[in-house]
Amino acid sequence: MLRGKYALDSEIVSGELEIRENHKFKYRYIVGLIDTESEGTWEIKDNQIVLTSDPSYQVNKIEVKEFDTDTNYEINMQFRDGSPVVMANLIINRDSSKIYRTNERGKIELPDNADISSFTVFYLGEVYKYKVQNKKSFMIQLVPDDLSKTYFYKRKFKLKRNRIIDQEYNWKYCK
Repeated sequence: MLRGKYALDSEIVSGELEIRENHKFKYRYIVGLIDTESEGTWEIKDNQIVLTSDPSYQVNKIEVKEFDTDTNYEINMQFRDGSPVVMANLIINRDSSKIYRTNERGKIELPDNADISSFTVFYLGEVYKYKVQNKKSFMIQLVPDDLSKTYFYKRKFKLKRNRIIDQEYNWKYCK
């Protein structure tokens, strides 16, 4: 029976993968000061268990809402909690000759004649790219990296004699 708790067989790192009855899973991994976790759904496909995390575990991305306005072109950038992203840099249409920066309210006012087909956001060493759909103003929600979260997207693990094997790292989780 697949369901149950599996412990990572390692002397260097600690980890646990719990396969629940309702096609849900819970994952935890600890190495040094990093303690990360994930939860989501699992399925069996081609004698492998496939894990997909809940969307709340996806980090290091931007979510963009485009809209038309009667006023100036504008970019408003904030974190999930609604606080402004200050001092983020932005390049429009890959033109690095003009760099825009968010102000203390997380806003950038763009020229009225801005013909935007794409933009790239630079924040704390991370780069986020976006292709525009034809609007003039944008609400950008920045979701920075969070080492306490791990995101699996259809990640395949091998099933072998009461063990689940992470094929990417060759880690073995034993019941």
